[in-house]
Amino acid sequence: MMLDLMTKIVIKYCTFCLACALSILSVSAQDTVFLNNASFEDEPHQGNANFPHIRGWIDCGTRIFDGESPPDIHPQNFWDVTAAAQHGKTYLGMVARYNETYEMLGQRVNTPLMADKCYTFKVQLSMSNVYLSNTHRNQTTKESFTTPCVLRLYGGTGECVETQLLAESEAIDHSDWREYEFLIQPKREYRYLMVGIFYKTPSLWAYNGNILVDNISPIIPANCPGEEVLAEILPVDRPVPPSPIKKEEPEEKIDEVIASTPEPTNQPDEDITPEPKERDPAQKKILADLDKNKIKTGQIIKVKQLQFVADSASFEDSSLEVLDEVYRFLEDNEQVIVEIGGHTNGVKGITDSYCDRLSERRAKTVANYLARRGISPYRLKYKGYGKRKPIASNRTAYGRSLNQRVEIKILSLDGKDG
Repeated sequence: MMLDLMTKIVIKYCTFCLACALSILSVSAQDTVFLNNASFEDEPHQGNANFPHIRGWIDCGTRIFDGESPPDIHPQNFWDVTAAAQHGKTYLGMVARYNETYEMLGQRVNTPLMADKCYTFKVQLSMSNVYLSNTHRNQTTKESFTTPCVLRLYGGTGECVETQLLAESEAIDHSDWREYEFLIQPKREYRYLMVGIFYKTPSLWAYNGNILVDNISPIIPANCPGEEVLAEILPVDRPVPPSPIKKEEPEEKIDEVIASTPEPTNQPDEDITPEPKERDPAQKKILADLDKNKIKTGQIIKVKQLQFVADSASFEDSSLEVLDEVYRFLEDNEQVIVEIGGHTNGVKGITDSYCDRLSERRAKTVANYLARRGISPYRLKYKGYGKRKPIASNRTAYGRSLNQRVEIKILSLDGKDG
């Protein structure tokens, strides 16, 4: 009798656990976003008026750029693209063009991406080392489309409406298939998704490039990451100080991209501080305005001689002289509190969120360098202004070079913060 009772209890408990597990799996499956024809299986064809669509997808590129052609389905050896598919029999080929046009596909999903939730997805990406095509400017000789580009995923509130940039890959410069994984966080509910090619930013000019796409995975709910932890600052032969303070100011809400992709191994680390160089005492001062007898609260001093590696927060070695001058000024004037402000140019097509992140990373790198040399982090604020405060026209290369800058703002002369 006792044994039968225990058996019944165990059976009921196992049944309850199984029901809970099935319920959790059911909810997870309901929240997973499945794309139609995520492997781009279709009859191989060149994108043109006879093949305006790809099965399961809407062509957004020709809606945005009238007179251009849709993406292609490979392989069939047109444009001299011969790579085999990574999954199934066919894959997607997209190009970006010299005339600031690019290709994009979209579709409406049955399960929407929900606001402020996080998701992960994977995709296979590659590029073709040969991609030859005629262009509007050259109808007799084919041009090469082989400059590396990036893949972008957008969330939209309507068909082909690019509302939020959800993810962006690194520049795809390899001809073998590689899997990329992304973590995304929509800011609002999206029932439309768009997949497109874009230029590697920052770039002063549009160019011809290609990207190959295959086997996009389901978009699965995931845990959201916590707030970003600022890089630890390790001063030389001093106690570890707190990080420089990011100066907070009210500003418009910017859509943010959260993406995890394989990190390039040949890029310098933004938190590695180059060794300072000895300065010749007889050498002329670089920043003439950086003088305790001349400066006043609120004054902004442009650091024109500070140069960064392209598309990076690591500064060139040639910038050490001016950085050392800033360091010596702060070391000699212990009551001065400054803000390091980063600014980018406004090249067409580069998002606010990208510019905000890059400019903030560069400002933080400068603050980190000064703190590592021994300046108290409490005297160093930093902020990225992105492209919202241009000082010249972005229509010329000279104007863009002026807008891409770092500035020092004098916040206090008496050591009092605020």
